[in-house]
Amino acid sequence: MRPRPTAVARLLALSALIVIGCGGPGGGRDCPFETPVCPDPQPSYTGEVGAIIQTYCVGCHGPGGQEANRPFGTWQDINSHGYAGPMQRQLLACLMPPADAPQPSDAQKQILIGWLTCGAPNN
Repeated sequence: MRPRPTAVARLLALSALIVIGCGGPGGGRDCPFETPVCPDPQPSYTGEVGAIIQTYCVGCHGPGGQEANRPFGTWQDINSHGYAGPMQRQLLACLMPPADAPQPSDAQKQILIGWLTCGAPNN
């Protein structure tokens, strides 16, 4: 016979689900993004996505940055290391860029999320 969870255990489990559902620490902060579909036309890496990544991501995810071990400097960096999925999850949870870093506009985030949803094409 399994022991029944106490009220405290149930409350802790519910709290954990709420934190996970809201993106954890820092997540949920005015986070309007939902799981998107691939837009038509697809956002272009060379036309817009690369510039967004250079402006808002490479400072940390580039040479000398605190996350240099996860480089985002080029499409090849992102593709060869399989970073598209993790990037998309971080953006959808509003965990990246960090709250204390410069923020792309909602339109720029939508472009980046759309590009990632389309499979992060080298276009």
